[in-house]
Amino acid sequence: MGAPIRTRRPRRPFHVKHLEQYLTLPEQARTEFRHTLTPRETLLLDQAITQTWHQLQQPNNTSPAAAYTRRPLEFTERFIPTLTLTDYQQTSINDLVNPDGHGRASVKGPRGLGKTLIAAVTIFWFAITHEAARSDWKAVITSGSWFQITAFLFPEIRKICRLADWDALQIPPWREEKELLRTGINLTYGAATSSSPDRPELIEGAHAAAGTNLDGTQTTGSVLVVFDESKAIPESTFDAIEGVFSNIDQQTTFGYALAVSTPGPPSGKFYQIHRRAPGTEVWVARTVTLQQAIDAGRVTQAWADNLARLWGTDSAHYRNHVLGEFAAADEAAVIPTSWVEAAIGRWEQRRADQWTPPDEYDIGLDVAREGKDKTIATIGRGPDHVERFIRINRTDDFTDTATELGQYLTPYGRPPARIAVDADGMGAGLGDILRHQGHTVYYFRGGPKADKWRDQSGELEAFNRRSAAWWNMRELLDPALDATLALPPDDEMIGDLTAPKLVHDPQGRIKIESKEQTKKRIGRSPDVGDSCVYRHWREPPKRTRVRFIE
Repeated sequence: MGAPIRTRRPRRPFHVKHLEQYLTLPEQARTEFRHTLTPRETLLLDQAITQTWHQLQQPNNTSPAAAYTRRPLEFTERFIPTLTLTDYQQTSINDLVNPDGHGRASVKGPRGLGKTLIAAVTIFWFAITHEAARSDWKAVITSGSWFQITAFLFPEIRKICRLADWDALQIPPWREEKELLRTGINLTYGAATSSSPDRPELIEGAHAAAGTNLDGTQTTGSVLVVFDESKAIPESTFDAIEGVFSNIDQQTTFGYALAVSTPGPPSGKFYQIHRRAPGTEVWVARTVTLQQAIDAGRVTQAWADNLARLWGTDSAHYRNHVLGEFAAADEAAVIPTSWVEAAIGRWEQRRADQWTPPDEYDIGLDVAREGKDKTIATIGRGPDHVERFIRINRTDDFTDTATELGQYLTPYGRPPARIAVDADGMGAGLGDILRHQGHTVYYFRGGPKADKWRDQSGELEAFNRRSAAWWNMRELLDPALDATLALPPDDEMIGDLTAPKLVHDPQGRIKIESKEQTKKRIGRSPDVGDSCVYRHWREPPKRTRVRFIE
């Protein structure tokens, strides 16, 4: 090792012989040294690093991973030895290379079974082994939610990179923003890219081609397509892989397709695959049951029991996310489950984008009435962003409730613009205390008529103010009305917002069942949902009566 690198500008231009010294420096020293270089010298340094990395990929440095292009489980056991996969995860991954199959595997099951890990291991195995074999390879990743790719799938791939035995692989670790990108992988012989599910043409353009290297060695061509959160992917995007597989013979060119998801409504290509519709026989369809996930230690019975209490065992959300079954939402439900899930997706995307909310905030407050009920506060910023839900234990003294609420509000540094309180029951007393403390309080009463209110079409009236407020919440979440409302992930909130049902009204008005009816049907009070509804309700403006004077 030569003399240490000086942190002032070198008198002689940078030379690649300095590279070994540079790579041994701590991160801070590397940064300081780079600041001493001219732009030309910085370019030479980066080129030297890249050239050194690629030299390790050449034929005389072939990784032993090349022997595992058709053996994903053996690859995982040898090169990621500390990673533990459940029996059903191993089987699902191995379905891709099952001799009786066609390289296509689909997996459905309850939330928490480890679907993202299945996809991440598959992508890592495919990229490493086919790169080592110097195959012409391509991987295309799409998802029903872009947030799923950025916040879950690629972080899981990064975790696998940390667990991988790179010494055994005999290749250098992937570098951030070099080989391992935010939503892709960029290597010498191939690349993995992520695309929107609304761009099927990007999948159609991925083709495998066998060929010959400059050294005369024969190469294969391989393509992998991964459908994450498959229930929300359009059928046209699924069908795009038929073009990808058009030249696949599974001898010199190989094609793989993996679909993973919790089930949704009984419609779409993912549903067709699992009901074994004609034309889907080329897929190996696998269902993981709730009991299998419990036995594997991925979820617990207590978790399932709690969601049964929150959502009801007959609800589509429980059957989709806990039982892993296809089920459609109750047509009588005021708010479909898929609309609430989309609002949660918007909230998570804003968090990933480090979105800055408005300073002004307001609150919807559902006051505990009896027993184990809790007082729920929905805190929102701006017209279309709910920040959080606060749960306060019931007490007979509303002064204590107001004090505890105030403690939660202290970090905001300012009072809320408005507190909407349920005043039909005991909430009016808490509202009086908050108003006495100087807050602006709106007393929501659901019983009175809503004569001035009309729905977005201007045609429909509501039976009472509660019905109008719940329908207003529905319209804020309706994708047909370009919904932008974002809701934080909360299991109780999902159950509450999707619980109330429409009931018949002889006059054709919008009529929502009473809170007491909902509570009797689902076995608990939908307090989180109600507080959210109160927060978003605004009294319609008074209509001006026009008189014509002759």
